Amino acid sequence: MPIRTVPPLTGYDLYQAKEVIWDMLHIVREDHLASEDGINNDAHWDEVCTAMAWLQEAAGCEGIMDGDEIQD
Repeated sequence: MPIRTVPPLTGYDLYQAKEVIWDMLHIVREDHLASEDGINNDAHWDEVCTAMAWLQEAAGCEGIMDGDEIQD
């Protein structure tokens, strides 16, 4: 299993929480949604990413995308 790239959660930080979720989503993508035996899961992955983007926007933390620095 890949090593986590973010520290444990502290103080209800939504940006940190978002990074923890993205971190795990990428682990799941790598381990469980990768193309195997000709099955392509890109459409499912796109839906997961869209859902996360909606949640980020609703939480007001869309300014930082997965692993990126703050964007203005």
